[in-house]
Amino acid sequence: LYEVGHDTLVGPIGEAAKTRREAELQAAEREQLRLEAEHQRQEKGKIVRARRRNVAFSVVGLLLLGWGFWQTRQAQQKGKLADERTAAAEIAERRVVEKDSLARIAQLSADTAQATAIRKTEEARQSADATAQAMLRLGYATERVVESLVKEIKDHIYHLQYPEALGKLESVAQLKKPSLEFTRTVHELAFYYNEIGERQSGVLVDLFALLGQPLPRSQAECRAYLRREDPMWYRVMLERYYLIMLGIPDGTFLMGSDSTCEDCEKDERPRHEMRLTKYQLARTETTMWQYSLYCQATGRKIGDYHEKSWEWKGDAPVIMVSWYDAVLYANWLSTQQGVAPAYVVDSLRQDINNLSDYDDLKWIVTLQARTTGYRLPTEAEWEYAARNSGRDSFQYAGSNDLGKVAWYGSNSDRTQPTATQKPNGLGLYDMSGNVWEWCWDWYGKYPAESVTNYQGADKGGYRVYRGGGWGYVPQNCRVANRNNNSPTNRNNNIGFRLARSF
Repeated sequence: LYEVGHDTLVGPIGEAAKTRREAELQAAEREQLRLEAEHQRQEKGKIVRARRRNVAFSVVGLLLLGWGFWQTRQAQQKGKLADERTAAAEIAERRVVEKDSLARIAQLSADTAQATAIRKTEEARQSADATAQAMLRLGYATERVVESLVKEIKDHIYHLQYPEALGKLESVAQLKKPSLEFTRTVHELAFYYNEIGERQSGVLVDLFALLGQPLPRSQAECRAYLRREDPMWYRVMLERYYLIMLGIPDGTFLMGSDSTCEDCEKDERPRHEMRLTKYQLARTETTMWQYSLYCQATGRKIGDYHEKSWEWKGDAPVIMVSWYDAVLYANWLSTQQGVAPAYVVDSLRQDINNLSDYDDLKWIVTLQARTTGYRLPTEAEWEYAARNSGRDSFQYAGSNDLGKVAWYGSNSDRTQPTATQKPNGLGLYDMSGNVWEWCWDWYGKYPAESVTNYQGADKGGYRVYRGGGWGYVPQNCRVANRNNNSPTNRNNNIGFRLARSF
């Protein structure tokens, strides 16, 4: 029984025990895996929590960094703004000091000039009195004496000797023989002194007393009176002391010289198409009469803009003017005629686009957009007008015969009165010869493509001037010829004429 039982039961019991042990082992392994998984889950939770803490710290750090950066930027901007305000205050202070200094200098100069003018007026009056008495003793009629003295007065005006003209006018008035020429001479002196703002010295009071009239209350009323009394003569005076502007139509032309021109300079190429909108250009170069009005009104010395050894002529072009002088005159003329100035001039800061080694000013001069004020023509506008709005193929402005249209090295040894040679097809005088004429542009290479209203290079060291002068050879008087110099340069061959946009 034992053996039978042993043989029968041992096997199943052993298998059952083995199965139980395997089950227990698997259970132990599952527990181990569960514990390991729980441990890993706990570790992963720690990592996630640590990562979240790090992200939170990073976000907070970034926020703090951004806030710090913003605070720094704000501080920098406030500092920059403060520096700008300080610089602006310093510039404003310098301007006040400079203006005050210039005002004192101008006042001193004006006082000296007024004293000189009074002396010259008195000397001229005494000289005229002596001349009149001598002529009367010789038996000349009073009318003849008046005619002779009025002729001398007109000669003084032509040579810009206004104090002398005023003195002799007072002498003529004592003869009590008025004539049309006498009255017109009084009108011209009244016009001149009214335009320069001479309303405090008593000169205008005396002049209107000669006309039997009280002094008008304002500059405008004075103009209205002179225009009403003699409209034709008033127009003559306007054209003498202010610019006559001619309309230049819009159009397209070929600017420069082509490659077949043997006498042409390299800077005249490439020849390129230029399109321009309509504008105005002065009929003549700015004259001594016109510039003297500006000098007297602003306290400048007209003698600084003339060759000392030459005879003074009111209708000759002004010379010894720099590019800056021309710009300032243009602004004054705009203001004088009730037009917004074309330029904003900053004389206290230096223009970074000015690369000249010879310009100790380097003022920042900005052309206003859509301006109708007086301004210098662009180089393209100048050549377009010289070529009769692109219709002429002449070498010179108005002709291939230079002697007919220009004062230059072969027919003149100094400047000559404007509008005494033949004009070009647009009625413009002296576009070739007499004096070179400043243009707006920086000197630079021509564009290779078609351009509209081109204003020259963005920067440079020299400004362009065109047209040739009284002391130059024919080649320089060609309409395509270019020249340039520092904006501060002054000499007796350079003047200017002005333009306006519509």
